[in-house]
Amino acid sequence: ESLAKITQNNPNPFIGETAVQFEVAESTALTVKVYDVIGREVATLHDGYAASGVHTAIFDAASLPSGLYFCRMLTADGTVQTMKMIKTR
Repeated sequence: ESLAKITQNNPNPFIGETAVQFEVAESTALTVKVYDVIGREVATLHDGYAASGVHTAIFDAASLPSGLYFCRMLTADGTVQTMKMIKTR
C-alpha cells in the first residue's frame, strides 16, 4: 500500500484556482506537480517533506489557458499518482 494518496481537486472543473488535497500515511518526501496536456510542467504545488496527515495545496491557474491539466504526485518510495483537472474560461 502506498504511503500517500492524492484526491480529486475541488472544484473541478475550475476557473481561476482549485484545491488539491493529498493524504500522507507516514511522513515522507514527495512532489506534487501540474502539467499541461502536452507534458510541460506548469506548477509545483509541493516539493519536499510532508508530515503524516492531510495536506491542501492551491493550484492558481489564473494566468494559464483553459483546458486539461494533470496533477502528479511522486513519493519517495516511487509511487506515482495522477489525476485530471479541467480549467474552464
